[in-house]
Amino acid sequence: MVKKETKEKTATKEAHPKKAKIGSNWESMKKLILRNPAEAKRRRLREENPEKSVSPKTLVNLEALLNPDGSGTASDTPVVAIDCEMVGVGPNNESALARISIVNYYGAILYDSFVKPPSAVTDYRTQWSGIRPEDLEGDRVVTLREAQDVADRLMKNRIVVGHSISNDFEALMMHHPRRLIRDTAYYRPFMRKWKNKWLPHKLQYLLKREFGTAIQEGEHDSIDDARATLLLYKKYRVEWENEIKKKEKTKHRKHGK
Repeated sequence: MVKKETKEKTATKEAHPKKAKIGSNWESMKKLILRNPAEAKRRRLREENPEKSVSPKTLVNLEALLNPDGSGTASDTPVVAIDCEMVGVGPNNESALARISIVNYYGAILYDSFVKPPSAVTDYRTQWSGIRPEDLEGDRVVTLREAQDVADRLMKNRIVVGHSISNDFEALMMHHPRRLIRDTAYYRPFMRKWKNKWLPHKLQYLLKREFGTAIQEGEHDSIDDARATLLLYKKYRVEWENEIKKKEKTKHRKHGK
C-alpha cells in the first residue's frame, strides 16, 4: 500500500498458490494494467536496430521453468513477485524508479511498465538497469502514481517475493505487510556467513548455485529477476512457510502469557 494510507485489516492468505478463479475484480483490474509495454518497445528496437543489443542475454527460459506444463495463466494468484529498475536523478544522482515488473506465481507477466522519473535523469545506469533514454519517452511511460495504483491492486493481501525487496518498495514509495514479504536476499539458507555476520548473496549467484544456470549476462532485466526470485521461493516454499508459521505460533504464545 502507498505510504501514509490507512492500513486495512486483512486475513492472511494461505501460502500455497492455488489457481485463482478469474472473477469480476480481476477483469476490472486488467483494464488498469499495461500489457508489457517495456518488452514490446525492446522488441521494436531490436527489429529497428538488429546490430545493437538493447536487451540482456537471457540464458534460460525462466517462465518455462516456473510453468513447465503450461497450465498457469496470466491470472490472479496468492503469490506474486516484483522487481524494479532505477536510474539516477538530480545533482546527487539519487535513485528513482524507472521500470516496474510484477509476475504471478507461474511467471506470467501481470504488469511491466517504464515509469517517468520525478526529475531529469543524470545517470541511466544502463549497464545494470538496462534503461535507455528512449525507454522513458512517449505516451506509454506512466507516472509514479499510476504505477503505485496498479502495484497496490496486484500486491494487496498477497505474498510478495523479491530480492532486497526493500529497495523496490522504497523506489515505489510504498510499503507492504512484513508477514506477506518473502525476501530471497535475507532468507537464511540463501545467505553467507562472514565472521559473525550473515550477508546476502547476489541473485545471479543464487540461481547458479541452486539451479546450475545463469539467468542473464550484462544488463539486468526486471522480468527475469522477478521470475528468478520465484524459482528460489518455490524450491524452498514448504520449509520457508513452515518456519514462518512456527515463529508466529511462538510469538502468539509469548503474548498470551
